[in-house]
Parts: sequence; structure tokens; C-alpha cells
Amino acid sequence: MIQETDEQEDFTRQHLINILPSAYSAKRTAADTKSSYEDYQKIIKPWLEAHPGEQLYDGETEITAALGSRAGTPTLDWRTLAEANPELALWALKMGLATFNNKAFDALETSAQFAELVDLKGYLMPGGETRTLHITKKGDKR
Repeated sequence: MIQETDEQEDFTRQHLINILPSAYSAKRTAADTKSSYEDYQKIIKPWLEAHPGEQLYDGETEITAALGSRAGTPTLDWRTLAEANPELALWALKMGLATFNNKAFDALETSAQFAELVDLKGYLMPGGETRTLHITKKGDKR
């Protein structure tokens, strides 16, 4: 396990190569653990949903399972805004406040009901690139 320090440590190339097996092992353990946890959730969550307000408690280990709620990210009602205040909608668009929904676009395109999509496609820009770390072992399937 890597110990965090307050100071930024300069790791040498060889040091990083030496810790790759541990990093790979941690990655595999995390994936296995996540999958296992998801399997448990599939069993526990439906029971809790069927018994509102209840929780599961193991007195020996003092482990509790309960449903919690969290607020979702607010969304802007573009359709209502465009009808009620088109100038404000246009301003919001110019300020970059709208996001593109690929799933909605694909669904509309598949329906082939809107000629406007052909025009809209001319304004699509490539998505930004992100870089992710991949730690793999020869023979792994990604």
C-alpha cells in the first residue's frame, strides 16, 4: 500500500515500474469488490424498498443497511424557457449553459421525424479528450 505524504514525492521510473504489480493487484481487487458489492445491493436494496422506513442492523458487527436519498442535479426546462422567454433561452445558450444529450439526439435521429437534425449535425463539434490510466497484464481482456 502506498503511504501518502504531505510533500509531492518524485518517483523514479524504476520505482513506478516496481509498484506496477501492486497497482494491478489493487485494480483487480477493486473490480472484484465492486462487482461483489453490486451483487449484495441487488439483494438488499429491493427488500428495503419494499419495507419503507425500515433498516437492517446486525448488532454483533454494528453494521446497518438503510436507504438514503440524495438530491439529483437540477436541470433546466429548455422547452418551457424557450416558449416563455426566448431571449433568455438564447442568452443561456450563448453563455454555454446547455449541454448536448447524445442519447436524446440518437433517439430523435433514429425516429427520422425531424429534418432539423440534418442541419443540427453541421454544428456538432468533436468531444473533448480525456486521458485515463490503464494498468493491464498480458492476456487481459479490457
